Amino acid sequence: MQQAANRYRVNGPAALAIACVLCAAPRAHAQIRPLNSAGVAAAHEHLVVTDQAASTAFWSALGGTADHVGTIAGVRFPGVYILFQMNRAAAPPEGSVGGVADTIGLKVKDLAATLARVEPLGIHPEPGASATTASLMSPEKVRVRLVEDATLPTEAASDELLMKVPDPSAAAAWYAKWFGAQVVPQGQDVLAQIPGMNLRFTNVSAPAAPSHGRAFDHIGFEIANLQAFADKLQQGGVTINRPFGQINLGFLTAITFITDPWGTYIELNEGYVNGPK
Repeated sequence: MQQAANRYRVNGPAALAIACVLCAAPRAHAQIRPLNSAGVAAAHEHLVVTDQAASTAFWSALGGTADHVGTIAGVRFPGVYILFQMNRAAAPPEGSVGGVADTIGLKVKDLAATLARVEPLGIHPEPGASATTASLMSPEKVRVRLVEDATLPTEAASDELLMKVPDPSAAAAWYAKWFGAQVVPQGQDVLAQIPGMNLRFTNVSAPAAPSHGRAFDHIGFEIANLQAFADKLQQGGVTINRPFGQINLGFLTAITFITDPWGTYIELNEGYVNGPK
């Protein structure tokens, strides 16, 4: 584990490589997507990091823009923010593979160019890459799947999150009930479409590990009228980990945390719609 962390230390030639990548990376200008009919949109994916500079360099090289939400550092893509939480434990957290939130999916305008930008960071495609798709392991040990879409107006954009659950249809239906997701079967998978990021549920024989405490810690949604939304969740028996409360974090004004029935930790906020356009 320590060798994996040291691989991304920023000093000497590595620092120069990261600086070059940050200078060359394209900028992503769009904010989160418009809310759906339930008043919901994807807002962020929250990662536990051991080297913030390496994480910033990697996600920027994929086409994001280094940014902050209040005091929380991260990288912004059209559709979502990737936010960073420094690891305070003695050892790095478990990676995303093996957890319920397995893989972050991004669309990129030019896959070859994107891979060329991450190569100086010592990150290479996993086996099975093609001319239009590739999977990478991020510095945080979060799997990232890139799919080329030459029609994108930006260099990269949020696409989907691969979720591993024993019953994909039931999981998608739960997100449809509470978050207004549009359910679309796709072969063996079921898609729960939410503005900014689709949740792709794929079948596993046994429940995957909960997300909280892993490298991919939680997913975040923007919610219109969060207090009323949180009251509805509580009345419906949804697991509430942090009750609704007001906050003053940049453009965010309210927060609550919940856990879905399959162990996905979820942050709900109000205020992302007032963030940078």
